[in-house]
Amino acid sequence: MTSLDIKAPDWQITIRGKEPFIEDTYDVLREFLIAHLETSLQTPTKIRVPKGPGRLALEIEICHDHYRRTHLIERRTFQTSPLGEKINTSELVKIFVERPARQMFNELLPLGKPLWTALTNAGTKTATSIHKKILK
Repeated sequence: MTSLDIKAPDWQITIRGKEPFIEDTYDVLREFLIAHLETSLQTPTKIRVPKGPGRLALEIEICHDHYRRTHLIERRTFQTSPLGEKINTSELVKIFVERPARQMFNELLPLGKPLWTALTNAGTKTATSIHKKILK
């Protein structure tokens, strides 16, 4: 049995079941949850993820100059992929993939939707600059 727990300051949701059920349910609820998280979070909150190589999932971070997208993939899924046959994941926690290599990476290991996206410093500067131009 797998579970997905999402906690916000004024609400929380827990989904328990087999992994395909969790993934399907999250896909259906994702946009709704993001909208409610954005409105309920007044200050940035760190997401608590168990640390270390003993985790059941690997973080795959797609790196772009303006943002970083984080995907989670089960360690077992990675290990049975063409990449997992070449890379020992026993000590890995996170894999960084540069944006231009994402398509090639995705052919070897489909990632699906990102769990979250964060702006880099350059992305924040660009967004601020655009925002200022719009407000003029």
